[in-house]
Amino acid sequence: MVNQESTYAIDPEFSFVGPIAFDVAKVLANLLLAFFALEGRHSASDSMLDQEIWLVECMSAVWHGFVSKFSSLWDDHGCTGDAYSTAVFDTASGTEARLVGIAHVADMDQIEDQTIRARCERKALKFGRRLLVGGGKEFGKVEFLMEAAAEANSNATTSVQLE
Repeated sequence: MVNQESTYAIDPEFSFVGPIAFDVAKVLANLLLAFFALEGRHSASDSMLDQEIWLVECMSAVWHGFVSKFSSLWDDHGCTGDAYSTAVFDTASGTEARLVGIAHVADMDQIEDQTIRARCERKALKFGRRLLVGGGKEFGKVEFLMEAAAEANSNATTSVQLE
């Protein structure tokens, strides 16, 4: 995007061929942002519980669906490896970028109460930093990542219980 005063590269991270888990990590990042935005996105009469459960189930289904197909293809071609730590890093960077970069997410931007919005964004940023600094090593598998997200979102109405 170019005009007389400025030039912006919109989503430059999408202009290369990168790690195999990059795309799935971006989906997870957006689901996490929706999860952290729940406090500001529901009305007093609505329960966040159903939405929380749905988001956590989506994160699990996305990751496990990816791993199943990825592992199958690698096995078919005699390859080995682990996409998880790369996916955790890309999820973290995607979470951070959508909050401090140019391309935001409506889940956060449409929270009208600025105090609640700041609280939601702060939780997501702190969680993203934890992922970046820890590099995914502390989580081991995606269920631990989602449990940590529920802990980080202190207003979560449910603890994450996944198999």
